[in-house]
Amino acid sequence: MIGKKQFGITSDNADALCVDAVQYLAGDTDILERFIALTGLMPDQLRAIMEDDGVKIGVLDFLLSDESLLLAFAERTGRNPEQIGQARMQISGEPLAM
Repeated sequence: MIGKKQFGITSDNADALCVDAVQYLAGDTDILERFIALTGLMPDQLRAIMEDDGVKIGVLDFLLSDESLLLAFAERTGRNPEQIGQARMQISGEPLAM
């Protein structure tokens, strides 16, 4: 079901957040280079963000792994930082590992 709400955010909202996250990464060369170095995902793979849950999860995990980056992204996009974790859980279908 499209738009199904689980973990506090709808799947449509989670997808939109992922697109915003990729745009945020692409807007800063240093952050994008660090993302590529850590994840191995290349810019052409990021273009397929809407078709690949693994790419979405990789982008969100990257944001979640660095609190200052997470907070900067949340501030820039006007989101609550908790929404990034909720989006990650919505896409994966699993709670975040502690």
